[in-house]
Amino acid sequence: KNRKKFQFKTMGGASSQEITLTKPESIEPYDSKREYRPTPLLFNKQHNSDTKQQKLSEYGIDRRVRVPPTLAQWTMHSSPIYNICKLRAQYPNESVGGFGTAVIIGHSLGVTFVLTCAHNLIYVETDPETVVIDAQRAWLIIEKNTANGTEEIACCAVKDWVIHPRYKETASTLHDLAVVRVLNNDTRFDLSRIEAIKLGDGDRIRYRGRQAKVVGYPGEYLGRTAGLYGMRGVIDIREYKKGDVVYYTDIDTSPGQSGGPIFAAAADEDEEDDEKHDRHAIFDSFGDLIGVHTGG
Repeated sequence: KNRKKFQFKTMGGASSQEITLTKPESIEPYDSKREYRPTPLLFNKQHNSDTKQQKLSEYGIDRRVRVPPTLAQWTMHSSPIYNICKLRAQYPNESVGGFGTAVIIGHSLGVTFVLTCAHNLIYVETDPETVVIDAQRAWLIIEKNTANGTEEIACCAVKDWVIHPRYKETASTLHDLAVVRVLNNDTRFDLSRIEAIKLGDGDRIRYRGRQAKVVGYPGEYLGRTAGLYGMRGVIDIREYKKGDVVYYTDIDTSPGQSGGPIFAAAADEDEEDDEKHDRHAIFDSFGDLIGVHTGG
């Protein structure tokens, strides 16, 4: 009852697929007292009794960098640092909510468009039988890093979302994508002030070997260490079939960063050596948005 269906044609026009617009059951205030954990762990029942996650440092060196609270961009609400947000969702029969990362890509007709991964808003299991559980409601949380953790800047209700039509059938990383429409309904912060982010062009192969940046909210960092983290690495590309391209990187990630933006660094950054530069310099600019992080 909370879904609308549409038809769209592929770029070649030879076939069409049905997509579903999912609406939350209701638009409600955000429940800040509810516990939220990274969505991939929410439905993994072996983790439900223990909210603590293993840190990457337990396996080796965690190379991610926390966005410094002193970063000048935090003082400018039109800064691209505010394009990267936390997405929180509630599911039926679950006392704990799920969260991931999302990126604001633009605005139209009074709503804000956000890109994230599908599994932040829907749980799909295909083996031994298909199980699909939609989120009941969701919110976009804008935060800034502080010396003591994070400070909430705004919390806006999700109006509706579209999941890639193949994801419910495959639960594959090839189709783990969602577009979300968010209401600008928090008087503390005007979402429309956030500028549209620069999208990568259609020549995806040219990004192979370039520097990538992945930015998001790792779930294992709590309290004073919570917040937005990022890292730079190298892009590899695998083409599964004509038109299906997946980016791979050697960047450290963990649950909570799902849906976080993948940026292709500007060409002049490819020659930089992290060992010779300030580790925080990766946040000075981001480059082209070429995808969202889905797993690994």
